[in-house]
Amino acid sequence: MRYKVVIVVVLVGFFISCGMFSPKTNFDLNPKEFKETIASVDKIQILDVRTPKECAKGVIKSAIEIDWYDASFDQQLSKLNKEIPVVVYCASGGRSANALKRLRNNGFKSVYNLAGGYNAWASAEQ
Repeated sequence: MRYKVVIVVVLVGFFISCGMFSPKTNFDLNPKEFKETIASVDKIQILDVRTPKECAKGVIKSAIEIDWYDASFDQQLSKLNKEIPVVVYCASGGRSANALKRLRNNGFKSVYNLAGGYNAWASAEQ
């Protein structure tokens, strides 16, 4: 019986440390919310983490382009202001979700992801 209690305590500790019992927070914005956020915030950093080839197909106005695959990605991120909100996007949302985590882990206070990425943005704009 004592071992069962120890196992339960260890598992609960593990789940808490992994964030499984923490409140779920969603940092994703759909294209409409993304557009409203850009328009309503005085100072904002729009971060495009797609490759240069992808960016050549179109970008969101005023976006800062930092290729997720570039070896200097973290160094380039360090040039952004941690106090100014960041909205990040890629082609479909995967890389930008990872970039969001990296930004938040590096002390950025307010970071949001464009759900569905530039593809969703371009479809919504048509």
